Amino acid sequence: MVSKTELSTFGLNVVHNSTVSNVPAGCVEVDTYNLSDQYPDDLVSQETFLTLASIHSGVVVPTLFLICASTNTINMIVFYKHGLHERFNLCVFCLA
Repeated sequence: MVSKTELSTFGLNVVHNSTVSNVPAGCVEVDTYNLSDQYPDDLVSQETFLTLASIHSGVVVPTLFLICASTNTINMIVFYKHGLHERFNLCVFCLA
């Protein structure tokens, strides 16, 4: 059986496991599973927030990276073909 000491820090339930745990010694485990109970007036539930965060980090960010990296490469090719002897082309090429 795991003995737990509960503290309240910034509205989160901080659970300190003193016997058997997957948390390394000296670290504190923060329980964030019941935030909707603590903040019932939130517009978005905890489950919805976690779903949106995982969609953002798993779909939106990689898609934007691929689009931006490819358009930057095209910009670099265009400015290289225009010639880098002009100062403006060189500056924009370096920014891309």
